[in-house]
Amino acid sequence: MTYHGVYMDGQSARRYDVTLTYANKRVVITDLNGECLTDWDVSNIVPVDKVYAARPLILKSGQKGRERLHIEDDVTKQWLNNIMPGLHRRSVYKSEARLAWYLAGGISAFALFLYLILPYVAQMAVYFVPMDWENKTFKNAGLETAKRFGAKKICTSPAGLQVLDDVLVRLMGPEKAKTITLHVVDHKMVNAFATPGNNVILLRGLIDKASNAEEVIGVLAHELGHVERRHPMQGAIRSAGVTLLLSLFSGGNIGDVAALLAETSYSRDNEREADLYALEVMRREQIRTEGLAGFFTKLDKENHAYESVLRLISTHPMSAERADLLRSYKGGGDALTSKQWRDLRQVCSQKEKI
Repeated sequence: MTYHGVYMDGQSARRYDVTLTYANKRVVITDLNGECLTDWDVSNIVPVDKVYAARPLILKSGQKGRERLHIEDDVTKQWLNNIMPGLHRRSVYKSEARLAWYLAGGISAFALFLYLILPYVAQMAVYFVPMDWENKTFKNAGLETAKRFGAKKICTSPAGLQVLDDVLVRLMGPEKAKTITLHVVDHKMVNAFATPGNNVILLRGLIDKASNAEEVIGVLAHELGHVERRHPMQGAIRSAGVTLLLSLFSGGNIGDVAALLAETSYSRDNEREADLYALEVMRREQIRTEGLAGFFTKLDKENHAYESVLRLISTHPMSAERADLLRSYKGGGDALTSKQWRDLRQVCSQKEKI
């Protein structure tokens, strides 16, 4: 009985019609002129792919072998199965297991990079990002992000906005206050957030739910702490990755700034740094802070309905340590006069489309 196949040497595109024989636990591959092309140890012969009865059987020698042996006729397939029992179970499953291990290793390495290395890289890299470039590139990032969760209007009452302008000057000084773009957005969610480009957004729900002006000013001071420490830009670097950042520096454009910010959040260290900044400026200006911890807790409870939206922005999760820190300052007084607080609460009495 003669057994046939097609052999490829892995060095060229040539296909050899060959005959196969078995001797000394080796499959001998001979061309039609009787010249021995090679011989394979049967213990090393493995299928390239899963074995199906209706498909050609493709074999190789060793896991990394480049040569191929194609078998199409059933007689030769059966002969090979007789001299190599269990051939169909060889290597395919080992290869799949190896692939699974490689995949698991790759995922683990990516997770290590994502959660340990990339945050550190972002923390260092942010100091190499020029503020002028950041402000120009992310000029509209705050409102673009607000539009992603359904906000359509900004609040424009002149008296209310003047109160916020005065507060910015009080908390940051006149020069730094000029660098901040602050908007009140007409949305019922109880929150505030900062984005790259020195953008700070207060949502109407935050002002509506606040018991007093100090709670609103405290949240604003917290967001200014994120801006001052450049946490939003660190988050953008983590989210975008080094490749996108380099493409932007080389002249690329951000088609959707809000998409860049999606899925970013602040670390515990970031939140603590923002808390410390808020405490520092509120103590300096002798503004009460004891209600701020309770308000952040209230903020968390109010926003369960917006869980999918909150992936876009920091949600200020309140730990016991942070609460104790915010309650540590017992002094201070009112942040605003009664008239200023009234004007701020009515800031959304006038609105414009975003």
